[in-house]
Amino acid sequence: MEVDIDFWEDYFSPWFSCTLREFQGKWTNFSTDRNHVAHNKLIDFKLYKKFKKSMSDLLSIITEAEDKFSKHLEEEVANYLEELEAMEFADTYQRKTDFKELIEEEAGVKIRDAEEIIQLLREHITTIFERIEQGIYYRSDIEVTYNEPLLSSYEEVFQIVHNISKNSIKVDVEPHIDESEGSTSHVYFLVFYNDVHQESFVISYTNGEAEFDEEQASYMPKTNEEMDISALEELEALINNLLENKMPEVPDDDLASYPCEKCNEYTVNLSEDNQYGLGTCLYCGHVNPVRICLRCEAVLDQPAEGLCESCIEYINEQ
Repeated sequence: MEVDIDFWEDYFSPWFSCTLREFQGKWTNFSTDRNHVAHNKLIDFKLYKKFKKSMSDLLSIITEAEDKFSKHLEEEVANYLEELEAMEFADTYQRKTDFKELIEEEAGVKIRDAEEIIQLLREHITTIFERIEQGIYYRSDIEVTYNEPLLSSYEEVFQIVHNISKNSIKVDVEPHIDESEGSTSHVYFLVFYNDVHQESFVISYTNGEAEFDEEQASYMPKTNEEMDISALEELEALINNLLENKMPEVPDDDLASYPCEKCNEYTVNLSEDNQYGLGTCLYCGHVNPVRICLRCEAVLDQPAEGLCESCIEYINEQ
């Protein structure tokens, strides 16, 4: 005889902690013990303990297998229900999408869902902040951080911090996204300098809307999509103005031609006309020693003691 289906291997083995041979042996012993009892044969205390142990071992194996199978069955049912829910969600979403595309095609209007509205607004927001970043890319005295907004809740998206003064410019966003047809979504931008609110700006997007015309038996436009992002340029202008007035860049002529002794950057301040202090590195904040001309006491652009160029020329002329 050939085995076409091995029921033990295919259906029972995954749940039982013993081999088929071991289970058959325990079941045979149980059957023998059962017949002994069923036919009213003599049972003393010693035989009673033997029967009890034999049945207890067999019951333990079967109970463990039942528990494993029950747990597996619960997981399988849960997974099946999740798959059904996912299929139902996908089917509902597809029907909704198809219906929306039909309306858009007939009415000639664009009706976006929340994710599409967020993506559209995010592209313009990212463009303006990247433009601000590019404008100050070569400044080593400030640190710039931009986090692309999720536009799902209030969040900080942009920050500029001066390395030395620690003055900061921060921009938070407060989104109000509404995907309903004909509704308007807003994104508010709050600008802070040193945590003090300076000004707010808002951009908006109005979703398209259509209505069914019974006379023409088709959908007709009711509200066309519209977007107003002009406030982003005003936001950019304010940030640039704050940078110019609150965090002015130190001219190259005011920086030493030698590097900072700590970070090795060429950002040592030699001007007495700004707020940063002589010898202060605008990159790391370390205060470097500054040399003074031995004759006129002018600030020297060199790490060693000596004379300034004017004094050298004067001495050479004498």
